[in-house]
Amino acid sequence: MGITQTVESIGSEITIRIGEIYNTITASEDKTIAFLLSVVILTFYVYVLVLFYSRLSKRDMFTVHLEDKHGLGKVFEIGSYILKNLVLFPIYVVFWFLFVSYTLIFLSSVNFEHILLVAALVLATIRGLAYLDEAASIEMAKLLPLTFVAAVLLDPAMLERQPFPSEQIIRETFVPLVVFYLKLIIGFEIALRLVYDIFIFFGYRNSSQKKEDNTRRR
Repeated sequence: MGITQTVESIGSEITIRIGEIYNTITASEDKTIAFLLSVVILTFYVYVLVLFYSRLSKRDMFTVHLEDKHGLGKVFEIGSYILKNLVLFPIYVVFWFLFVSYTLIFLSSVNFEHILLVAALVLATIRGLAYLDEAASIEMAKLLPLTFVAAVLLDPAMLERQPFPSEQIIRETFVPLVVFYLKLIIGFEIALRLVYDIFIFFGYRNSSQKKEDNTRRR
């Protein structure tokens, strides 16, 4: 079994359990329960969003400090930086994508495929802006997820709960689609990081070369 299949299998099991809990809670037709559930989900969503949006919008989520490092110290620092970007960043992306997607699926009756697509676009747009204009990325990290929630809240059918996707749909469509979007977002980030680091590397070399040339002329 490949990595993708393993991830999909684990993701399916977790999602099925979440769906069972959700369906159990929402089985009642009591409007009060639906209202309170929406309040809890929305409050948690906004709280986490406000708490962590600044990190999501930063270009350099992890930093490397080579100024005071020498020899093996530099090697370990660079290795740690690479490891964080290859391991911790994907985990962070998975958390944010699932957090936004699942919350909005719980809150609305919108087709889950549309929600996953929009959540992926929001996350990729924020990360792309982080490399172009970090200030704009910060604003978008606050604005886009909240705008999406506002659109859901304006849906008059918000409290008309829909059952969570069935086990078959979760295994055959939902989780594979989640994994597909996650791979796209992570690949997009890796490509942006490589282009940015190459640009910085050659910019640094050119700057150093100019300084050496100026020193020799003097």
